[in-house]
Amino acid sequence: MGGSQVGNPSVREALRGRLEAVESPNEEHRDATHPHLLPHHRPRPLDGVLRGARPREASCLTDPRGGDELLLRRSRRAAAGARADLQLRRARVRARDGLRAHCADGREHDGDPREPRGTGHRAGTPAVLDHRGWLAALLRPRPGQLPGRADRAQLIDAEGRARGVTGANWIDAPYNRWAFRHISQVTRVQRIAGSETPVGLARTERDLGGFSFTHGGEAHSLDSLLAATFTDALIVVQDGAVLTERYFDGMLEDDRHLLMSVSKSLTGILCGVLVGQGLLAPTDPVTDYLPELAGSTWDGCLVQHLLDMRVGIAWDYDVDEYRILDVSDYRTHELDDIPSDTETWIRTIGRGSYDHGEGPFRYASLVTDVLAWVLERAGGLPFAELFSHEVWSAIGSENDAELMFDASGFPLAEGGFCATLRDCARFGLMCLEDGSVAGRQVVPADWLGRMLVPDAELVAAYAASAAGDPAAPDSMYHDGWWVHQPARGVYAASGMNGQLILVHRPSRVVIVKLSTYPGSLDSELFDLDHVGLMALCDHLA
Repeated sequence: MGGSQVGNPSVREALRGRLEAVESPNEEHRDATHPHLLPHHRPRPLDGVLRGARPREASCLTDPRGGDELLLRRSRRAAAGARADLQLRRARVRARDGLRAHCADGREHDGDPREPRGTGHRAGTPAVLDHRGWLAALLRPRPGQLPGRADRAQLIDAEGRARGVTGANWIDAPYNRWAFRHISQVTRVQRIAGSETPVGLARTERDLGGFSFTHGGEAHSLDSLLAATFTDALIVVQDGAVLTERYFDGMLEDDRHLLMSVSKSLTGILCGVLVGQGLLAPTDPVTDYLPELAGSTWDGCLVQHLLDMRVGIAWDYDVDEYRILDVSDYRTHELDDIPSDTETWIRTIGRGSYDHGEGPFRYASLVTDVLAWVLERAGGLPFAELFSHEVWSAIGSENDAELMFDASGFPLAEGGFCATLRDCARFGLMCLEDGSVAGRQVVPADWLGRMLVPDAELVAAYAASAAGDPAAPDSMYHDGWWVHQPARGVYAASGMNGQLILVHRPSRVVIVKLSTYPGSLDSELFDLDHVGLMALCDHLA
């Protein structure tokens, strides 16, 4: 359903009716078939299914510590993921009739949402409904619905208990080896629906036993690399066919593994999809979508600054990348004097020593959470649902993914994705194929292409940072990806404890490696992985 159809009188009336239902929920809007659901959340027969998205029994958040699923106030749609449904919901966010927009100072503003509203809204631009008001209230759990952290251990299965895993230690070695593939048993997750018609992976098994490389003066084979780097799973795909697929320590092919900061690259891809749809632009100010942040540290920050980690916030990498584990509920709040949740930190964080877009590359996980919030506003859906519609179901994923969320219900886009090995390979293949899957364009080709154009400013910013490497002078961080060799087309999504999706265009290879390093940021193991897997790509080329 195209956006132009929103101007159709019958569609406009339907939108007005749904908005009225949101503004005035009452018992007479309910029906016998779905008594707990308001009309705009009941199943609707709609034409046009989006990319084979799978109908779900219910879209829900789960918190294992409470033992019950936290059902959101929406039911399964007759055609979950229907394009018409998505467009109607987006139109509802932007619809002029009955829309109450919010000023930057928090006051409600009634009337034409295209009217300038002060700081944070551009004149002539549709205001974006603060769906942390009615939409978040309907689609996210309320704090009172979320059980506390005290009873995590009782929901861990027998194998986890035998390994000594608890809700307090799961992120640490050796407990992470089990926990990273059982995240739904140790913390809160939301499902990201996969595809009803998965895209198959061809297989051309190849013996890689003869491959070897040298690192630090020592010879290594693929087997020794995998053993030394605490590998849980590995898949190597070339020209769309699986060369080898391996699992370790009891991990199974349908186990979802925590991806850590690989999540940032997935989030960047979703941004590219929405940019391609004209729902936002990289040059847009963040406060255009989050007017409640106007007058704060985020004034002057552009969407592109979020994508490239060029944000002028007060962030000490060595301290705050640890603190965020507590704020985001990876840990059980061992630290004192930290923000209560992710959104509170975003709202209250101070300014750094550089302005937005200035100075060296500064890695800050919180920045990706801000990006996720912007994408929710631009896309008109909660992050997990938006990602399912636009990316996960579209790549032909075989399994649902999961996304962690914090105690307030904020999606942890900076490091909370969990997915199977094969579906990560499908994601990497989509990137290798310039955003195309089975003849369908999922991500604009020019979005992926621009990542491989050397940007002198980003290269200089990266070189001036702690991440800079004289041996790789063209490296940069761009659009949520680590671009190692832009001219050759070599880039990666990388996460703590050894999570990796490597896209290597010269050899037409995608490698996904899921690991559980004992140390979250073990530079020696990271270097061994990087050198070995790059050598493997060159070997296959």
